[in-house]
Parts: sequence; structure tokens; C-alpha cells
Amino acid sequence: MKRLRYYLLALSVIIGAYSCEKKQEPPPEKTLVETCSDGIQNQDEISVDCGGVCTACPTVVPPCTQTANTSNFPLGMQDGSYSTWCSIEIIYDHYEMSGNGSSGDMTISFKSVPTGNKIYTTTSSSNSSTLSADQAIISTVSGGTISYLYYADAGQELYVNVKGDTLNAEFCSLIFNSGSSPLNDVPISGFLQCN
Repeated sequence: MKRLRYYLLALSVIIGAYSCEKKQEPPPEKTLVETCSDGIQNQDEISVDCGGVCTACPTVVPPCTQTANTSNFPLGMQDGSYSTWCSIEIIYDHYEMSGNGSSGDMTISFKSVPTGNKIYTTTSSSNSSTLSADQAIISTVSGGTISYLYYADAGQELYVNVKGDTLNAEFCSLIFNSGSSPLNDVPISGFLQCN
């Protein structure tokens, strides 16, 4: 009898141990919830909370209309020889959008390549390493009949729209300044387009 009890006890222990060894199901995979209102550019968004899985980013509409690849300089600053081109390249710690408008070369410096529609604020600093994500430096290229390097004054607006691989940068009568030139506070408007 004792032997039977012993066998039954041993059998219950084995059955209990076997049931404990049963494999547990892995937890279900978490489904990534699309977050289009978290104030962060994530997922495949083009800008913060827009584009990709979110609604399309609004177009940045400047209060002026320019023609592609033109820069309108005052009389006396025109460079008669030019061709229309534009490029974006990394220069040390920032990106430069360079283009030759209808009158003189322009260079726009960004902290990083614009990926979405945005309004940037100009800074008069010529030190590109100090740029924030919301700032840009716009300058002319000296040479030809533009004898001095001009920089856009601080606190002005640059309107950038990105459509696929095309980057449009438009500015409405920015005030440019050169400490070396007798012509200070020069208004320049323009449009640069890079593909």
C-alpha cells in the first residue's frame, strides 16, 4: 500500500513538472501606432507631423512670386554673364544651396538639407557652424560687377518648398549688407531651384 502511495505521489510530481514545462506563447508583437500629432518628425514623415503616413505638408506660400533661378539685384550690381544652375553640397558642418541667378551668384547655407516645407529666418552671422535648424545664411558671391560679398541681414524670411527631389528657395526683397561696400542696405529678391 505504501508502495502504491509512493508511486502515485511520484506520478503526480512528474505530471506537475511536465505541465510547468509547457512552452509559453510569445507576447503578441506591438503594432506601431502612427503618431501624427506628437510634435516629432518620425516614421516616414517629411516634416513634423505631416507627409508620409500623415496628411500632406502644407505649402509655404511667400508673399511674392519669383521666377525659377533668378536673383533680382539693383542696378549697378548686375553681372552680365551667367548660366542657370543650382547645386546642394555639404561644406564642413552645414549644407550649401548654390545657384546662379539672372544677376549674380547666390549661396544659401542650412544646418541640414531641407526635407519639408518651412520658413527659415536669416542670420547675419557668416559662421555657418552657429546655424540652428530654423536659420539660414544667404549671401552673394563677389566677382563680376558685384565687387563685395553681401549677406542678408538677420531676422528676415526665406520660404522653402520641397517637392520630390526639387528644392525651391524663395525670398522677397531681403535687405543685404556689406561692411566693405559704400552701398549698404541693398534690397535683393530671388528664387533658387535645385533638382
